[in-house]
Amino acid sequence: MKLRDKQINFYTFLFSLLIHAALFIQFSDAAMSKSQAQAPVYDTRVSLNLLKPVKPEIQQEIKPKPVKKIKPVKKKREKKLIKKVKEQPVVQQAVAKKVADEVKRDKEALSRQRRQSYLDYVLTHIEGHKYYPHSARLRNIEGSIQVSFVLQKDGSISELSANGSSILLRRAAKGSVNKALPLPACPEDVECPIQVNYAMQFQIK
Repeated sequence: MKLRDKQINFYTFLFSLLIHAALFIQFSDAAMSKSQAQAPVYDTRVSLNLLKPVKPEIQQEIKPKPVKKIKPVKKKREKKLIKKVKEQPVVQQAVAKKVADEVKRDKEALSRQRRQSYLDYVLTHIEGHKYYPHSARLRNIEGSIQVSFVLQKDGSISELSANGSSILLRRAAKGSVNKALPLPACPEDVECPIQVNYAMQFQIK
């Protein structure tokens, strides 16, 4: 091959190489620009804050404070409070009991008074029928005869007895009670039967 042909081939190869190189560069630039357009841009700013070094705090030793002992509440005060609370109902109960006792005593006193009034009336009735035996008067026989009987509600009696030193006076005492029958009936507000014991006096005036 001639030298001229070699030179032509060389220049042709070189020209082809240059064209390929130019195309490669062009395509690579286009790809780079495209990738740069699609990739997000991040603003990365780095700021350095230079702070003063913090001195470590010196921990002081905290001494625990002595715990004060709690004084217990005095039992006397508790007892006073409890006593004060309990005293109110106790006082009320005491007052109520006192009133009830007084009412009971008044009723009992009234009942005794009515009973005694009834018995006085019965004994007065018997005395109105008493007689002094003539033979005892002639002999100057005097004395006190203990008369006892059970008085029923309707005025009848049972278990009549007479005790004394003189038989004449004993008979006269029983006769006087039997002569006074029937005795006054027992009132509704007086409890019957009643045990009657009294001394019948025989004295020559």
